[in-house]
Amino acid sequence: MNPFVNFHQRGIELPGGCIDLLDALRLQHNTTAHKRRANSRNLADMEREISCFLQGQEQARALFVADCDSEAAVLVELGSPAGLSVLVMVDETDPLLDQNVRGIFAESGIYPLHDKGTAGAGGPMRQLRFPLPTAPREAAVLLTNLFRNGFGLSNSARLWFETSNVSPNIS
Repeated sequence: MNPFVNFHQRGIELPGGCIDLLDALRLQHNTTAHKRRANSRNLADMEREISCFLQGQEQARALFVADCDSEAAVLVELGSPAGLSVLVMVDETDPLLDQNVRGIFAESGIYPLHDKGTAGAGGPMRQLRFPLPTAPREAAVLLTNLFRNGFGLSNSARLWFETSNVSPNIS
């Protein structure tokens, strides 16, 4: 162990108030314009949430939609090369889930813009990015089908919506 390094003091390259990288990431997360839209909504609220996001009242660039009780989640992004797109992370050890997710979009004639394997915290994951229709109703129907038929959620599943005007760089 290096006697000149004090791990309980902030490094010079970290922002004030941050002792380590986790503190810096938390600070960045809290200071970028994240706003929770709702914490206890369900699939019936999808169209309203998509409409609010697309109307740009909050100048949002990304909408995170997650099931409160499982790992089902998507990231809807505005301004990506496709205009409006959705990023879906699929567990590569569950080929049925991958098939279900792809099938939901294929039924609408939509195929992945991006299909890449990556390491995830729980094992190998696949990043699938699909273009979305820009009409709120059509996008909401597709996302509702994804949560209901792709991820197997019920209509009463509790969803969490969070918008951000910072679009994460995931590719």
